[in-house]
Amino acid sequence: GNAFTLEKDTDGNLRAFEYKISDDKILEVQRGAEAYEAKVSSLDLESRETTITSEITPAQNSLYAALAKEDRQAVQLAEKVASIFAWDVDFNTGLHPDDRIRIVVPALYHEGQFVKWGDIQAAELLNAGKMYRAFRYEGSYYDTKGNALKRALLASPLPFNPRITSGFSRRRMHPILGTSRPHLAVDYGAPTGTPVQAVAKGIVTFAGWDAGYGNLVQIKHSRGLTTGYAHLSRIAAGVRVGRAIDQGAGVGSVGQTGLATGPHLHFMMTKDGKAINPRTMQSEPPIPIDAKLLPLFLAHISPMEAKLGIDGHAALKR
Repeated sequence: GNAFTLEKDTDGNLRAFEYKISDDKILEVQRGAEAYEAKVSSLDLESRETTITSEITPAQNSLYAALAKEDRQAVQLAEKVASIFAWDVDFNTGLHPDDRIRIVVPALYHEGQFVKWGDIQAAELLNAGKMYRAFRYEGSYYDTKGNALKRALLASPLPFNPRITSGFSRRRMHPILGTSRPHLAVDYGAPTGTPVQAVAKGIVTFAGWDAGYGNLVQIKHSRGLTTGYAHLSRIAAGVRVGRAIDQGAGVGSVGQTGLATGPHLHFMMTKDGKAINPRTMQSEPPIPIDAKLLPLFLAHISPMEAKLGIDGHAALKR
């Protein structure tokens, strides 16, 4: 779908070539006196600050659907919101009717045409009656008190998808084997090919085929925690035993390999060798911003709080 332009001489020889690499970068090739010369140029983008408010409804019950009314790269916008609150909210199952999203984000234009969304500057999520807020400062996101939102464990191994098909259970009737057995994992129903991400940084301890689990990746994390990702349609390139993997990095794609009745992610977690329910695992407390930077941070977010309709002093007291 990317556009390109060819310019040729009357004899058919190539004079120039342009290729749109991304939303804001173009590869330009020109024939010089003795050789072709190439460079990558960036478009000059105009930034227009935009405030967006959306609500989860029975008809628009996903983050994407709630933001789709913008009709401008709603998937990109939804992924940005999900990544900000990924440590607190599981967007696979955690959204409810009457939840509300409000964000302040620059819309980037070139010659009057919308190109893409910039980095979200402020965000507010009302989820199940609880309010979450985030403000961008020096490349990271913090709440109104200056606590970092990023923590050691993501709330979900999928960016966002609407359903859990099977929960953690000590006794469950196996859909294929027809016998009662433990289901020490959470199954996320999702289309084949949906990207799967590591919920925490760690070291890959297994990556390959494992009988009923099909394509399986297992990761060892700090403090005795391990995670497993089964039934993958494919394992991501570079995911190999002994390799380090970052939080949020791709481990593979949702599939139906091994003993599976449909495409889904079988997500497992252990603590000190004992199986635990990933849905109840809590991350460590948030890390506060450096005390010396707190006054600068509060001054920086004050205009954003006003745009979200927040009383900054009241928010700090809370």
